[in-house]
Amino acid sequence: MTSERVIATRLAWIDDIKLFAICCVMVGHVSATFFANEPGRQWLHHVLISWSMPLFFFVSGITSWGGISRIKDVADVESYVRRMAYRLMVPSLTFAALLGVIDVTSSVHFIRGIALLAAIAVFLISRKRGGFDNHRTIALYILYGMLFAHIVGGVFSSFWFFPCLLRTLIIPAIIFGLTRPRTTMQWMLCASVVYVVLLLVGLRFDANAELGSYYLLGLFLRRMNQHNHKRPVMVVPLLAIAVVATYNFRFHSFYGNHYWGLVASGQWTILLFRQLAGIAWCMMFWQLFMALNHTYDSVSRLGSKTLAIYGVHVVLIETFRQHFFYVGHGVSVYIYELLFVSMLLTVSTIIIRFAMMHWITRQMVCGNQELS
Repeated sequence: MTSERVIATRLAWIDDIKLFAICCVMVGHVSATFFANEPGRQWLHHVLISWSMPLFFFVSGITSWGGISRIKDVADVESYVRRMAYRLMVPSLTFAALLGVIDVTSSVHFIRGIALLAAIAVFLISRKRGGFDNHRTIALYILYGMLFAHIVGGVFSSFWFFPCLLRTLIIPAIIFGLTRPRTTMQWMLCASVVYVVLLLVGLRFDANAELGSYYLLGLFLRRMNQHNHKRPVMVVPLLAIAVVATYNFRFHSFYGNHYWGLVASGQWTILLFRQLAGIAWCMMFWQLFMALNHTYDSVSRLGSKTLAIYGVHVVLIETFRQHFFYVGHGVSVYIYELLFVSMLLTVSTIIIRFAMMHWITRQMVCGNQELS
């Protein structure tokens, strides 16, 4: 597929939202890693967390409905699951292996990281030459890689976002693809089943219970063909709702206060305000970025690489964790933080550009996106 055809199928505001969200994630990671003891950081983390991950899943719902709606039978379901698994797991395993390589505290982690990188490269070469075509073989390889990455020493947990997104993508694909609802009422019934399944999956993987609602919201807007309708008058009231809800669940983010933990303890109010805040932020930024919509440009194109940016910047942060020092207090610290995030984004972009030059590194860093 040519670059022009890829750009023609993308909406600028969607990739702009993704770039904004990944920048918020980077600010949160940098602040929590290097500036956690500075005054005011608790509120900064709280506000960023309230919308950054919900935005990713909201946009993923909008962009994935096209693929889900084309599923007609079991073979299509298998093909979709295989593509999504390959798209997300190869980069996540690559980044997990890199964390093992840069782990200076353990030579075992280094050796295992190198071995995993070599195994991924062999897999990609074999696949390009016609091997590993059978979907069962690919699935077994991915499961093996996930196990190997876990053995590396828990570094795979740094990339929880990838398997969480994969589960959120394939569960609706299976249910909607096999039931193929025709009316809106049937679709809503299937969506309810999907949400219940995601909640049950959340008993083991908590983020799926928390983030599934935002994905289904995006999926619903795309299914109803409302995803590209501008309603700028909604921005102010949605912002007000988001601010009030965010204040009311303050300092109870899903990272430290899990969905089912709040349910078990009876803290329904916090949970409801947290979900309300995430939905309001998603809707507000959706309308805001559509109002600012423009032609697809280099900034939007950078937003199409957010999965790769996510993985690369985490590896860079872990690399700098033991070697970063700063001097300053108050306002000057925010300047250091801004400069560090700008450096991370720039270096991540450069690394991704170099990775795109060869098909093996392109697959390892960006999955099967040829021009992502």
